[in-house]
Amino acid sequence: MVAQTNPDKLDDFLRLWIKSKVQEFYRLDSYLKYVQSDIVLSHFMISLMSARSFEELIKGLATSDYRNGLKLSRKGDGKSFFEYPSLAFQLQSLISLWPDICALYTKKKFLESGDRFGHRPNLLSNFAMLSSSSSVIEKDIRVNCALKIPFQEDYPAFKKSAVEQAGKILKSSKSGNTNVLVIQSDIEKFFHMLKIQAVSDFVKSNFPDLAQNSSDFFLRLNKDFNFSSLPIGWALSGIFADLISVGFHEILNKELNSRLKSQLASVNIDNYAKKILSAEELSSEWIKKLPGLIETSNIMYKNVVSYVDDFIFFLEFSISEQFKEEKLLIKAFERLITHLVLDISETLINSIFPEKLNLKLYRPDDEKGKHFSFDRSNIDTLNSNFFNIAQNNTPSDPEEPNLWTRLDEFLLPADNDLTLNERTQFFSHLANIRHKVLEGEKLDERELEDIFRKILLKMQGTEAKYIASVMRLIEVLVVSDLTQYFDFGMKFILELREVFEKSSKPLELWLRYFSGYFRVVSRLSFDSRFKFFDDFERFIVFWAKSGGTIDDRDLLSAIRVTFLIRYVLNTTKDVPAWIEGMTRKRQVQMNSGALSSQFLAFNISSKSRKFRIHVNQASDSIAISALFREAIKYRKVGVSEFSTIGKKIGKKLGIESATNFVNASAYSVVPRWSTSEVEQFLSGLSSITSAQYANIFTRLLKRAKIHNKTIGNTYCARLKHAKSVLVDAPDSRIRNIPRAFGADDPKDYRSRLFYLLTLQSNSLQDLQRAYLASLAPIDFFRDFNFLHTPIASRVSGLGFIQIIREFMHWPRNSFSSARLLVVAKKVIARELNVHLQGSSALKQFKSDGVTIINLNELGSPYQKKERGLLLTLCPISIDAEKDFDTDAGLAFAPGVHEKLDLRIESAINEAKKRGANAIVFPELCLPRRYLLRYLKMCASRGLLLIAGLEYSSDHSVKCRNSTIISIPIQNSDTLFGRKFIAFEQDKHFPAAREKEWLETGTQFRYQPGKNLFIFNSKRYLNFAILTCSDFLSMRLRLKLQERIQTVFVPAQNDDTTTYNHIAETCIRDLHCFAVVCNNQELGASFVFAPFYKKNRRVVFNKEGSTLPEFLTMKWNPSAVLKSQGAESQTPFRPKDKATVNPVLAEMKQTPPDWGH
Repeated sequence: MVAQTNPDKLDDFLRLWIKSKVQEFYRLDSYLKYVQSDIVLSHFMISLMSARSFEELIKGLATSDYRNGLKLSRKGDGKSFFEYPSLAFQLQSLISLWPDICALYTKKKFLESGDRFGHRPNLLSNFAMLSSSSSVIEKDIRVNCALKIPFQEDYPAFKKSAVEQAGKILKSSKSGNTNVLVIQSDIEKFFHMLKIQAVSDFVKSNFPDLAQNSSDFFLRLNKDFNFSSLPIGWALSGIFADLISVGFHEILNKELNSRLKSQLASVNIDNYAKKILSAEELSSEWIKKLPGLIETSNIMYKNVVSYVDDFIFFLEFSISEQFKEEKLLIKAFERLITHLVLDISETLINSIFPEKLNLKLYRPDDEKGKHFSFDRSNIDTLNSNFFNIAQNNTPSDPEEPNLWTRLDEFLLPADNDLTLNERTQFFSHLANIRHKVLEGEKLDERELEDIFRKILLKMQGTEAKYIASVMRLIEVLVVSDLTQYFDFGMKFILELREVFEKSSKPLELWLRYFSGYFRVVSRLSFDSRFKFFDDFERFIVFWAKSGGTIDDRDLLSAIRVTFLIRYVLNTTKDVPAWIEGMTRKRQVQMNSGALSSQFLAFNISSKSRKFRIHVNQASDSIAISALFREAIKYRKVGVSEFSTIGKKIGKKLGIESATNFVNASAYSVVPRWSTSEVEQFLSGLSSITSAQYANIFTRLLKRAKIHNKTIGNTYCARLKHAKSVLVDAPDSRIRNIPRAFGADDPKDYRSRLFYLLTLQSNSLQDLQRAYLASLAPIDFFRDFNFLHTPIASRVSGLGFIQIIREFMHWPRNSFSSARLLVVAKKVIARELNVHLQGSSALKQFKSDGVTIINLNELGSPYQKKERGLLLTLCPISIDAEKDFDTDAGLAFAPGVHEKLDLRIESAINEAKKRGANAIVFPELCLPRRYLLRYLKMCASRGLLLIAGLEYSSDHSVKCRNSTIISIPIQNSDTLFGRKFIAFEQDKHFPAAREKEWLETGTQFRYQPGKNLFIFNSKRYLNFAILTCSDFLSMRLRLKLQERIQTVFVPAQNDDTTTYNHIAETCIRDLHCFAVVCNNQELGASFVFAPFYKKNRRVVFNKEGSTLPEFLTMKWNPSAVLKSQGAESQTPFRPKDKATVNPVLAEMKQTPPDWGH
């Protein structure tokens, strides 16, 4: 076995791996995910940055770690807890055992059984398998992938296995009377019942190679932390639970069927039935037939499928003709067999341990014990007993696919329930209500009251675990424009709290409640009518009185400050207000625990919401830098504010801490400044850090500026530059590459990769971000980084992406410029051939500023023709002159992006529900702060996205109005970890009224776009985008003539008549589909096609705020291919009927110069 324990030296890769896995642990944990992790982990980051060895890292954690572990309540009853060993212990055990665990699962193939799910390790995460011969992409995968197979992948596999097991039983049976009995049960308090010594003994007996290194850690769990059972909060507990599950499966599959037969033969059925059945059942006449039914049933155990401690047993049985109509008898038989199977199984699973653990399986009388039977007539309904999980981590119900939001709403990987139809219907009703509200339908007061009473009743029971889904419904209600909805939502939030208090809900559900509550108030820009912080303070007191632990109070204190920080970031524009407190005396919070103590740098009054920053320890510099990275999402941070805090940190903690602060935040802050502001900052940087560091920082920005000029600002210019460097002189040095990425060494693969990534930049600001990222702690060890590449390309085409995708699969130690030359030469030659201007004046005009994106290069499915495409139009409304905040760089005003976000999510889910291939939104609709989430949602649903984005002003008075075009990547290969490739096309010409508003009503000036993308593929054929007023430009339309089959027009236009006429003209002179998606409160959205008859020419036309708001229609661009290829001066409808081509006769005539 592999044994890599406590490396003497922390190499770059291992630092990255450790950071990634610790962040993952905090992000996914049921409790810790509610805490601002980059602040809580600030001391860990300082230790990881400075440690020279693993041992030194562990010592560095000693002063901040929860050394005695954490003990967090599950129910506040003082009986069951979520226990966590210290972070130092977590890292020691992970580094020591993870290679052994991965090697064990690789060696023993039975561990990869398709019947066991929930906590299996992700073998790609094995850091010990990385070598110098590993590729760039392999290194990145091992750093970024989850330790365990992600829930959104494992749960659907569990569902598929369970459904297939039942289907297989019926399919293999030749008898028409065969039934499948499905029994579902959980092990009661599974992790709490797994005594540490018993787990250690089990591993020693069954997996001796792993036991060699793990036994010491089991001893320490008890000795150092006083844990008696396997702690849920240990990163490796799930793996050991999975290994124990292997033992369960083996013993059940080996013994259960024979013991069942033996028991049925030997047990006195009458006596056993008395324990199970009711007195009424036992006194009935039909009960006398029970022995006969058992004898003729041929009951047989077939298999078991498990998800952690949730077991589903499958048994085959037959019902003979004489008993078929005895429904009550059959139900009694099924219940009796279920009890008998669970009794035997309980005995068997306990037998695998040397000492009896008294593990208990829930029976049908308990809430978590269930059984149901299926035959060929109803087996399809088994599928509805499971939740559907979409690829982007979103659960959905069968009637409203993909309507739900985050995975953490309802299912814990550690405690998953097989869902009954009743609960699925409950979710379906909630989903339908939410959908109706989003679409503008009104519910009367009586109907709302009835709905809420039913939900409150559900919340008193186990359905409370789905509280986040309920809070999402409330969120939709209060954000709507109807006062009655708001009042109901406010009232309901308070009533839910009362229900939770009276029914003693677990801490985890309380945190879900308050997380949803916070989402509601943040959507409303923290409306003063909601007393969120007062309610949370009241809960802290309530929980303490209910028996909460000291660590509970520590956790809740940290969560409280997290909420306060997010509140301040969302509402405070005055950054200097944060700085005032830096000179004041630090307010020490007494009795701070390991979690809340990390927030001592942030002193926020719960009453006044005043925000003050204090610094007292080195980790504060990292914590405050995290705050600044969050702050710039909502506002610009000026030079004086940033510099002042840097100086204060340096004065209090020293130059090293000030440098850490700049390194960790400069890449996100500095690129937002103007040239003069950058120069102002550089002139004072030596007063914050050392003069030597200031010189390095200045040189980086200077190199970024030079490099930006060198590579050019058009795709053709960059192709030519890449050709001169990678093809014409492959061994030449590329100047101005940061030292952290290989400098100018032509043999360093990182240098060439960094260069290729810079060719995807859109502006000097993108390059500044990439260059300054070479200073970012730990992250600069990555071969490539999201910070190096913008989300969407505005300048470059696919060429450099193609080269990078090839590059990333090469072994790092065998990189050669000659190998890069072969790929670069082929790709660059192809792209230059497509984009170089033609010989004639017209060809030169049509090539100038046009970038061709050949989606066929992405492989399947773009290389295949597809008929029957579906298109969803979403004519969402905004007020283009009132909804933008001129003081916030023309971002959406507070409250606007929240309302838009709900409708956009609903539209994307509706498009998927209708099976759409593409979705289109109007101009200026998508909030940029949520853009990445929308791109991921559309990619996971296979949707081509075309949508107008809110204005972007970067750091200057120039603003852009652009449209995003996102292409889903539907194969196993991803780009920079993303499942999409996006392009952003700036509108060339502002509308006259838009220009007037900008110049007279704001300080901004419009920055015209320069690029026009044309997308080619066999799937969508060729399409382009003309945003609103660009559609009126004859020059831009001429560039598209004879080149596209569809033109998309996202618009904010109130002149429907003109646009109708332009579209009618467009389908003639461009001879293509014209898709206009407009603000529904301004004008019409429509789809026209170049058909001769009007009933076919107007594919779709919608004007006004009608329901449904989002509409899906057929889109068949291939319908114009034959007419586009026909001779334009030959009539499509000649006088001689015998010569009529029926396909051409359906179409409008192409222009007379078409093809000439």
